[in-house]
Amino acid sequence: MKKRQIPQEVGIIAVVIVVGLVLSLTAPAFRTVDNLMVLLLNGTVVLILALGQSFVLLTGGIDLSVGQILHSLV
Repeated sequence: MKKRQIPQEVGIIAVVIVVGLVLSLTAPAFRTVDNLMVLLLNGTVVLILALGQSFVLLTGGIDLSVGQILHSLV
């Protein structure tokens, strides 16, 4: 009988949860709605860039300007 393997992504999710719990216990300002909005906004920028880069790579191209675009946005 085959053993079921745990996907590697589970470890990453566990680390993110542990870091979130530690930060919310040690820094009360981390649990505010304003901080959550800032975290979601920053994550959205990275998500949009990652999606755009994925489309470029899927079409067989390469785009080296992503770092420069991110630098100009931040």
